Amino acid sequence: MRKFITRFAAVCALSSSILANGSAKTSAETLTYGSPVPEQALFNREGVIPFLNSISEATDGRVEFRGLFGGTIVKMPTVLSSVRDGVVNSGFVVFVFYGAELPIASLMASTTAFGTDPVASMGALNEAFYVACPECLKDMKKNGQIPLFINSTTPIRMQCTSEVTSPADLEGKRVSVIGPPEARWAEALGMSPVRTKISDLLVSLQLGKADCALVPVSWAKTYGLLDVVKGVVDMPQGIPGGAVPVSLSLAAWEKISAEDKQAIVKTIAGSVLPYVQNAYVNADNGVRPELEKVAHFVQPDDEMKKKWNAYQKAEIEEFAKLSAERGVEDAEAFAENVAAIYRKWHEVHLPKIIENPDMMEKILMETVFSKVDF
Repeated sequence: MRKFITRFAAVCALSSSILANGSAKTSAETLTYGSPVPEQALFNREGVIPFLNSISEATDGRVEFRGLFGGTIVKMPTVLSSVRDGVVNSGFVVFVFYGAELPIASLMASTTAFGTDPVASMGALNEAFYVACPECLKDMKKNGQIPLFINSTTPIRMQCTSEVTSPADLEGKRVSVIGPPEARWAEALGMSPVRTKISDLLVSLQLGKADCALVPVSWAKTYGLLDVVKGVVDMPQGIPGGAVPVSLSLAAWEKISAEDKQAIVKTIAGSVLPYVQNAYVNADNGVRPELEKVAHFVQPDDEMKKKWNAYQKAEIEEFAKLSAERGVEDAEAFAENVAAIYRKWHEVHLPKIIENPDMMEKILMETVFSKVDF
């Protein structure tokens, strides 16, 4: 996996960070980037900021960014409107907050059940958004912006406040979930889902409002769960997606030259793999040993695997229903196509990428970004 970050490493190691220290080059456009998340958050430090720096390098400093992090200018529910209305030139947009403004684009936040590998899911999510769903990009353009790529996390796992000796121990327990797909999986396990804000995860477990949380491994440290988690079911149980790390205003995009736009698109294709590796996979890998010291990890049994397979199939129908409600024509075919894209990335593309990480950029350019009319 080290090869995944080779190209990005040079950018990350620049002696003068463009965001932190400015650039010695004359800049044609210095764009503001607004995020409600602190600058030192891992996916900013290891993902977003190196990506923005790579754009500056690819355009020889003609496009640079000034970071406005930690909610100083934009809050989580207002990023979309802030970019649209020119408060900032770009920002971190999370689809789940904008179902009304982005009825089609926000469907990508409901693909949780389709993915189990973070690299494959990142590729699939971008192909689903840009290629299988033309209305998704139109949604964003209607709101005055261009999403440069779509983001997913690492797999979620069941983390509980009591030791889990087998998946059967989960039945009857209450579990904190972030979205509807996770809630349906909890119900399939015989659990009671409790919709919980990310910021309230620890309190929910401490006060007994929930017995478990269905979240990525790294969240155990990020949100202080290491003090309460005692049992983990060690099986990928979906990958939440549907965030845009860098959504750029149309006004800013239109000022960029055709040559620099081309360089940015190529940078995007080459940045997706190191982004997910550095910002998410490495985070899970770093926290896992700490979680293993305080919690018992148990493998799924055959019954749980059967339930997962049945749940994945059922989620295609759920995705079709939601798509129809949002106005997608031939929603069943659309849902089947999105699920097929995820299977292709997991079964066909992922083995090639594992063998040769450079294939990620090649496949993304051929199947996704060369087809996008930004």
